[in-house]
Amino acid sequence: MLIEQHVAAIDLIFQMTPENGAEYAEETTIAVSKMTMVLAGRESGDFASEAKGEAFIDALEDVPSWAVQEAMRKWYRGECGAGHDYKWQPAPATLRDLAMIEVYRAKSIRRRLADLAAAEPLIEITPEHEAAMRARIAQYLNVRGA
Repeated sequence: MLIEQHVAAIDLIFQMTPENGAEYAEETTIAVSKMTMVLAGRESGDFASEAKGEAFIDALEDVPSWAVQEAMRKWYRGECGAGHDYKWQPAPATLRDLAMIEVYRAKSIRRRLADLAAAEPLIEITPEHEAAMRARIAQYLNVRGA
């Protein structure tokens, strides 16, 4: 029962996307805004900042806000792989890819828990049980064959 509750809770966190709620849209917008203030950008100006913000929101509208925040935390720590230049902001598509990695990790945990919840206990057959089942099968076959 506890595993099933945990799977249900994980299912709920996948719905925490900007397109599913204003509070999640706000969380994602705040996280992206903080990132653009902290990390250097390659272009400047109000129009460019607004356009960049819209690009990030478009890229992340179906990604859970917690996954975006975790991807950004790892970006700040330089934990997203050697192929990135961490002094710059990631591109919207890059941030999306990194956030989706977090989603896939959670989905993997969910799948393993669901498999565990659906597992059936191992039935160990004793020699006595096996003998009784063989006798029942023999009796069944004799009755059907008569």
